[in-house]
Amino acid sequence: MSQLKAKQLKLAAAGDLLIGGVGGTGTSISATGNDDKVLRVINGAPAWSLNDNVKSANGFNTAKATDSVGLEIGVQNSAGTAGVTLATFKSGSASDENFVFSSKSGAVELAAKGTSANIDIILTPKGDGEVIIGNSGGGIIQADDNEDLKLLGGDGTGNLILNGGGLGKVYYGDDATDASKEIATKGDIQAVTFTQTRSEYAGDASSFALNAKTVVASVLAHINGLILKSDTYTVNPSTKVVTFSSLPYALDSMDQVVFTYEITA
Repeated sequence: MSQLKAKQLKLAAAGDLLIGGVGGTGTSISATGNDDKVLRVINGAPAWSLNDNVKSANGFNTAKATDSVGLEIGVQNSAGTAGVTLATFKSGSASDENFVFSSKSGAVELAAKGTSANIDIILTPKGDGEVIIGNSGGGIIQADDNEDLKLLGGDGTGNLILNGGGLGKVYYGDDATDASKEIATKGDIQAVTFTQTRSEYAGDASSFALNAKTVVASVLAHINGLILKSDTYTVNPSTKVVTFSSLPYALDSMDQVVFTYEITA
C-alpha cells in the first residue's frame, strides 16, 4: 500500500494540504469540508476518502460500511483465495433494540438489549433452510433453572410438530433408555389418518375394540388428552381389543378415551 511520509505533507494557505514538491510546489488538496476523512492513494494519486473500509494485508478480511447496506463483514474463504461475506448488519429500528455479545465461565451469551421490556430474538432461515442446534453429538434446548420451556406453533393456524428425524422416536424424560416414555415414532405419525385409525370412546368400560387391521405395536392410548404409559394397558393381537389393567382410577362416562394406531393395507 502506498504511504505518505509526514515530512512530505504541510498545510498551504487557505487550509489546503500540499503534498510533495519543494518551495511551495506539489499537489494541493483542500482540507476544508473533509473532516473525519482519511488520505489515501487512489489510482496513483492522493485523495480524501471516507474511513469506511478496513482490510487485512491480503484484502480478504474486511469491514465495510455503506449508507445503502449497513456494515458488511467479510472473511477469507477456506481455500485462502478470496474474501466472502460472513455477516451483514442492516439498518435498525427507530428504537434501541440491539444484541450484546458476551462471555462467561464455560459459555458465550447472545442477549437482546434495549429499553423495551420485552424484545424477541428472531432466527430466519432462507427457503427450506433449518435452524440446527449442535454440530456433533446431541443438541439441547433448555430454559433457565426452575423456569418452564414453552414450544408454540405460530400465531393463527400454526401447528406444533414433533419429529424424531428419520425413523427416530420422540421421548419424554431424560433420554431414550426407557421405552415406556416413548411418545411415537415418525412412522406411526405418518400412517395415522383421522377416519381410519383414530377411535374415540366415552368411558364406562375397561376394554375397547379397535380396527381389525390395527398394527398392535403402534397403539397409543390417550385419556382426556394425556398419553398413557404402555404398561397401563394391553392389546390383544388376535382380537385387537385394548384392556386397561392398572389405571389409578375407574373410567366413567365423562372420560374421553382416544386410541391412535397404524393399520395395515
